[in-house]
Amino acid sequence: MNEIVVFINGNDIYILKVSMEKQQSKKTVGILTACDQRQEWMLRGWYHHLRLQHPDIPIAFGDFGMSEAAKDWCRSKGTLIPTSDIPVYTLPANYEYGWQYGGKKWVGTLLYEHPDRFLVFRKPFLMQKSPFDRTIWLDMDCQVLKSLSCLFFKNLSPNLLAIGLAWPKQTFAMHSLNDAQQMPVLCYNSGVVVFEKSSPLLKFWADFTMHAGHNFSCDDHILSFAIQNYGFPTVTLPFYYNRPVQAPKHSKTAVLHWMREGPKHILRLLYLNLVGS
Repeated sequence: MNEIVVFINGNDIYILKVSMEKQQSKKTVGILTACDQRQEWMLRGWYHHLRLQHPDIPIAFGDFGMSEAAKDWCRSKGTLIPTSDIPVYTLPANYEYGWQYGGKKWVGTLLYEHPDRFLVFRKPFLMQKSPFDRTIWLDMDCQVLKSLSCLFFKNLSPNLLAIGLAWPKQTFAMHSLNDAQQMPVLCYNSGVVVFEKSSPLLKFWADFTMHAGHNFSCDDHILSFAIQNYGFPTVTLPFYYNRPVQAPKHSKTAVLHWMREGPKHILRLLYLNLVGS
């Protein structure tokens, strides 16, 4: 026996047939994010915009080094995952640059490494601690503008993870330490990720980060390399679920991503105008 479920997202109407058997084994769903003390100023604005679209969705906050006041605030709004429960990335003992692949050693463009590189390397470890069966990860600088409900119904086969491509440059280069060869890698952006805890790609991402992370400039590059070179085809999210604020406007934009420091000055002013907590 099937039940017809109808929900509306903007101008789109989704009609789903959900079997009663599946309903009986319904999975828990929720939102996951994280920040440290330097990013706390975004917490209330992030929460405000999410709640405008999803008043009741459960939220979990990862502590990447928050103040006590911020941790108390997060506990009052959802579940706090303490920093002691989230593995910390550290450089391997006696590490050398160059990840062995295809008979050569490869390294990313570390000259342009992410300023919070080792902090964001904790992301896949935190994702594995999500209290939900299916989770939507949202970076702290993501502003939710429309409902994300359809992502909880999205088919994530075969690797139980969905992510959008980076913008505007959708490739980055790995450099061979053996010769002058470069390897182009299709680049994804992990500001918005839909995943299930049992995702084999999520597990590989975490393990690969721990062993090879120092060869990459950011967490996105680690995941992108794994997807392309280790047999992990993934579901690609539409652009409007993770649109950088610098990108052309899109009428269906559901998540606006305030990437990089310049736009965050505007975001700070926007959030300062919010009333209440």
